[in-house]
Amino acid sequence: MLITVKGNASCITEAFPKSSRELQNLISRTGGEQEVRCRIPSQKCLPFSSFFKESFTADLHQINLFAEKFETLTENEHTALKLLASCGRKFDTFEKILTAVCGVSRMFIFPYDEYEEVVDMAVSRKLLPELERCPENLSSVLSTNEMENLITRICAERNAVISYGIYCEPDTLPECLPEEEYEETESCDMTMGGM
Repeated sequence: MLITVKGNASCITEAFPKSSRELQNLISRTGGEQEVRCRIPSQKCLPFSSFFKESFTADLHQINLFAEKFETLTENEHTALKLLASCGRKFDTFEKILTAVCGVSRMFIFPYDEYEEVVDMAVSRKLLPELERCPENLSSVLSTNEMENLITRICAERNAVISYGIYCEPDTLPECLPEEEYEETESCDMTMGGM
């Protein structure tokens, strides 16, 4: 991913993610600054394109972590993030975007081809109390209309979103950067400081 980085000393467009050594080299070329102005091509970062239309300030270690995680998103994770954005989740700061990209793998995402699969998953996970007493093959005895009504109710009660062949539960997305990701940026800071 190409990202334009502007420090006091220079404005550089670079490919991210970078190794620790490459990142340290970039910090040197930006005048030793870790907090820089950045610009990411918005068309490359859907569903965050509205945020990336403008430049923003961020730490280079966090930019690197974002690029690394964004590059490894699965198709289902990417679709889930798109769903979250389309249903009103605010991605209005870089920190929120970084948290979403790092945390989406922890969010409950269920890909499906037919509503029957969603109903079967709901029964097996007992998403509603009354589903605890239902047979595993409930979808085979429900009409399409009954399945749609059940899924609508599940989505309402679990604050879930369903579209694009994905059922996801936004409330399972971490609210803050997962601890191991935070530790990764911290250890990167310590490694960089020692070079």
